[in-house]
Amino acid sequence: MRPNIDDALVQEVIDKLHEIVIARGGLRRNEMQSIYRQLPIEKQQLAKEIVKHMKLRGLCAASDGRLRFVSEPGGPGRISEGNTLDPAMTEDANVPATRPPAERRRRPNERRRRPNDPPWTVHANISRNVVEAMVGLVQESEVNEQIEVNRRYFNLGHLTRGRRRQELFPLVCEAENVKNKELRCLIKEMQKGTAERNKEKLYESEDHQDRLQVMRDEICPPTGIFTVNEISARLRHRASDLNVTTTDLGRALAGFSNVRAAYDEQNGNTSDVEHLPDTDNRRIIAQATVVCIPDDYITGYTCRSRDTGHVVESQEHAQRQDDQRRRGENRLVEDLRKAGYPPNSYRTEEQVIEDGETEATPDVLFNDQQTIQGKPVNWIDAKSACDIPEVSTERVMEALRRQVEKYVEKYGPGAILWTKCGFCQDVLSGVEGVSHFRPMANAHGQPPRERQAGPSRSSIPAPPTPPIGRLR
Repeated sequence: MRPNIDDALVQEVIDKLHEIVIARGGLRRNEMQSIYRQLPIEKQQLAKEIVKHMKLRGLCAASDGRLRFVSEPGGPGRISEGNTLDPAMTEDANVPATRPPAERRRRPNERRRRPNDPPWTVHANISRNVVEAMVGLVQESEVNEQIEVNRRYFNLGHLTRGRRRQELFPLVCEAENVKNKELRCLIKEMQKGTAERNKEKLYESEDHQDRLQVMRDEICPPTGIFTVNEISARLRHRASDLNVTTTDLGRALAGFSNVRAAYDEQNGNTSDVEHLPDTDNRRIIAQATVVCIPDDYITGYTCRSRDTGHVVESQEHAQRQDDQRRRGENRLVEDLRKAGYPPNSYRTEEQVIEDGETEATPDVLFNDQQTIQGKPVNWIDAKSACDIPEVSTERVMEALRRQVEKYVEKYGPGAILWTKCGFCQDVLSGVEGVSHFRPMANAHGQPPRERQAGPSRSSIPAPPTPPIGRLR
């Protein structure tokens, strides 16, 4: 049972201890009687109760650093002045002379110190102004004002000038200091969104079949003999006028079955081609579509051959996507390792699948909830993509939304690490429990500029100045 301890008396005992320690250069545990004798008789018994309850370690800890208790192997222990600890005693007790008592109390926690935050940031780098310019360009109804979907863009200088929205977008990007790598991702995402919306226009209204038939007759007239190269040239020209990809237009005109059969025929598998009726020259239009596939880097990879799997373009696209995904996952795991997260503190996607979970498999699933950049995180999924609402296709955004909602429902709050070109602020607005991170610039130890480009002029020592005077 704790005695009735008077704080004033505790402070008086500590003051007496400090005086004797300074006078004697230290005090051992078995020399405490000298303290009691210097106190009034009515306080001696209470002082003994204080020492019995708080122990000498507690008194030293309550002395605000003036006293320090040093254990002695095989001895009773010793009290020394906090700022002038005997080096010999410190060495024997294996206690640093400069460590204050408060830090000694933190030592057990230091062994279990919390990992650092990975080199990520929660701040969106795709600003609202850039998103608004992108949305306006994608939702533009006039083809002459849209970004071209059948053209490869690498920087702002390749954008067609003289169009009001295409002039606005470069100005906004320059004002917001959008990097060239991020810019290529944004342009391609706008091309995907524009191609998807223009493709839907091919099937709009009840008379769309009549309109498609007119285009078939223009590209491949019913009378006459034409080569596949001639048809493919007309297909490209018509796709450019409508600002759709040649693959989307070819499938609308020839039909999905004919395009797949053309792939089979190209790959040497013609067993199922002959049964398809060649009405309205659809077969030759499908063959022309296959010829145009290598130039269609937006939707060309979506065509599949029934028996031989992906065509070469699709295989290359799938390989690129898989490489990007794995680079993002590897970067996520490497960042966690460098931040101090041990491998046994989480499970990777492969380990989650091995444990029998196949429905919700994030790239990293923590054993216990973590706090990263001030956000509660149970899971992290790396995304090597650039998903922007009202710019990216609706099916892509809906698939992303369903995926993260499944993670939140099963595992609680988590985060997405956007490794490709960052993210915008409203990427998943309305979805609760999801935080967004992106790697910070130069977060992976990029060498200084001088190491990359060689020594600068300022780092090269100047030649010695010759002495002034007569040359001999």
